[in-house]
Amino acid sequence: MRFGFREARKEDAEAVADLCNAFERAVAAEPEVVSADDVLRFWRRESERRLVLDGGALVGFAFVQRRGERYDGDGWVHPDAFGRGVGTAIVDWIETRSRELGSPEVRIGILHTDERAGCLLRRRGFDPIRSFFRMVIELDEEPEPPAWPEGFDVATLVPGEERVLHEVLEEAFEDHWGHQYRPFEEWIDARALEHELCFLVRSGDAVAAGAECKRQLFGMGWVDVLGTRREYRRKGVGDALLRHAFVELYRRGARRVGLGVDAENPTGATRLYERVGMRVASQADVYAKKL
Repeated sequence: MRFGFREARKEDAEAVADLCNAFERAVAAEPEVVSADDVLRFWRRESERRLVLDGGALVGFAFVQRRGERYDGDGWVHPDAFGRGVGTAIVDWIETRSRELGSPEVRIGILHTDERAGCLLRRRGFDPIRSFFRMVIELDEEPEPPAWPEGFDVATLVPGEERVLHEVLEEAFEDHWGHQYRPFEEWIDARALEHELCFLVRSGDAVAAGAECKRQLFGMGWVDVLGTRREYRRKGVGDALLRHAFVELYRRGARRVGLGVDAENPTGATRLYERVGMRVASQADVYAKKL
């Protein structure tokens, strides 16, 4: 069966969000919820997006996104269209478009519980290369403010400090698996910073750590990025910054907070998140294929 592919436009965001949410309810143990605003936020990043149509019906959604010299892909199939070849059509498009864009490799992430997708990718020559956890915490009451290590102070990001936040986060993640450096102009263009939920930690005049959070993403408060520069690790800075983020998100209405983390994170981030009360809600597996 052949399906039509059409470029996704701004006015399609609501329909794409509905499709993604239907897929989550069908596959995930703890479904996440995206809004049209969430979808549009993702589309700020350099990417190509396609609706998958069967006649006039939306049965799938696919995109490829630039990651340095590589393009990664992702896709969703409406549960009503499972078993009709939509997933195969999506993988075909992702592979073909990534090759056309000159990508040496293509990567696709899937939910660990979606064995249907895993079988499809393995049949197509993809190999699993990494896993990531979605971790969450329920905030039943306002969290206690953190106890900051001596000599460290936190402040909310003020306009004009965006380059400082970019610098500290890029440096904090430079030794993480798969990290691709992004120049400031590219980084800021792909973001809609909520300044009141972005933080810088200083030790004297030096910036030791930073965090970018969202009031709501995936239906919860969200810690989008949190990182500590190497020389300031294992001093309790990351612990205090995460707890500070919980307090600020709670004050803005969040009663559930989540984040994503590499299951093999070399800095011990997963243990940190568990120590502050977070738990693993889901796992995503990344598959890769040389082109």
